[in-house]
Amino acid sequence: PNRAAVSSAGMPLSTARWIKEIHSNVLEKDALVEIGDSQSQRGNTLFPKFDLRLVDDLVLTKTTDASILAIDFKTGNIRWPFFRKGMPYAFAEQSFSTDFENAASTISPEIQDRVWGSSAYGQMSCDMERVYAVFDHGRETRSRGMQFETSNVLVGLSIPSEGTLLWTVGGEDGGSEPWLRNAYFLGPPLPYEGDLYCLVEAQGQMQLVVLDDETGRRLWSQQLAHSTFPPIAADSLRRSQALSPAISDGMLLCPTGLGALVAVDLFDRSLAWATYYGSNTPASTGEFIARSTLDNASDYNPMSIRWHDPTMLAQDGVVVVTPLELNRVICCDIFSGERRFAMLNRNHARYIAGIADGYIVAVGDRHLAWFRIADGKQILGPDYPDGRVVVGRGVWEGNELLLPLSGQAVVRVGTHHGSGEVLDMAQVD
Repeated sequence: PNRAAVSSAGMPLSTARWIKEIHSNVLEKDALVEIGDSQSQRGNTLFPKFDLRLVDDLVLTKTTDASILAIDFKTGNIRWPFFRKGMPYAFAEQSFSTDFENAASTISPEIQDRVWGSSAYGQMSCDMERVYAVFDHGRETRSRGMQFETSNVLVGLSIPSEGTLLWTVGGEDGGSEPWLRNAYFLGPPLPYEGDLYCLVEAQGQMQLVVLDDETGRRLWSQQLAHSTFPPIAADSLRRSQALSPAISDGMLLCPTGLGALVAVDLFDRSLAWATYYGSNTPASTGEFIARSTLDNASDYNPMSIRWHDPTMLAQDGVVVVTPLELNRVICCDIFSGERRFAMLNRNHARYIAGIADGYIVAVGDRHLAWFRIADGKQILGPDYPDGRVVVGRGVWEGNELLLPLSGQAVVRVGTHHGSGEVLDMAQVD
């Protein structure tokens, strides 16, 4: 699967074709807008963490009340919904104050985390037949006065059958795969040639688990790491990250959220290499034991400015990683794990857009930046026009990027290293 695919996008028209709300009610929407505006005035532009998936003429998205909507691309009509518990969570569990004057102070912190903090919540994966999504509400426990989800569930839904639930794995009993009883899925799976490649934590071990896409049953697994106290259930930062493997050049590349990247040989299923983020030398896979502390685990604020998500981009013989736990750029050789250059600070970059002409292209708050793969040399592009800032993820159009900017604008910018020239700008409603 090519995660750096080039789309056939184009500059938008000034008016929207359709708008579909993914909020559970008007109060929630107004409160989120108020919070977002308040953060922007403080110089902190919040990016929404929800991702869309396109399958033929369907737009797939999660909603703030933990549902999934399949929306007709042309008309904006809902073709089918999926409710994890048979009804929207907003009706089943969420409660909001009727104090409209202080909506921002009364909205659920969980909702704020879903929208701006947790990339794990809003992401899904899919192929042409099925959509795969991770949901909470598996098994809960309490520790030190705090309640944690100690397991979650992965579901497979049929796209041709309009969201019919095909299988569920994980949770207290394992569902369709008892081997995954009490497992915690770190993110949505990677569908590849009929198999689903999942990163799972169970009983203090981090595993690569491969499932059959039709049944959810386990095909094989490979231990990646031991993780010590606290478990992911008590680590808010790790839980907020959507971690999925990537495949390139016969290598399965597995992020951990524990300060290390592990590669598995796809053909013989053996550990190929592992590298620590704090060392320039690839570590022996036999010695990989990652640790975190409860103090660090509790230091999580969904409003903090960090990498938008834990990107892992594999292309042109390298893998680029932007771990949330480190806020740096890491570039390694796919086959050996050797660093191409010393780790670089994030500075004002928000996410990695892709790799082009031997450079890593990063999107920053006010301008593009390029990191040369050969030596890590950084080049900064010009500021976006009129003092605007980027407000979300862009899409590629050939060798150019379409970026959403503040003030309801979309720009097309050149990505040749050091350019960043604004080639076109459109104002949208």
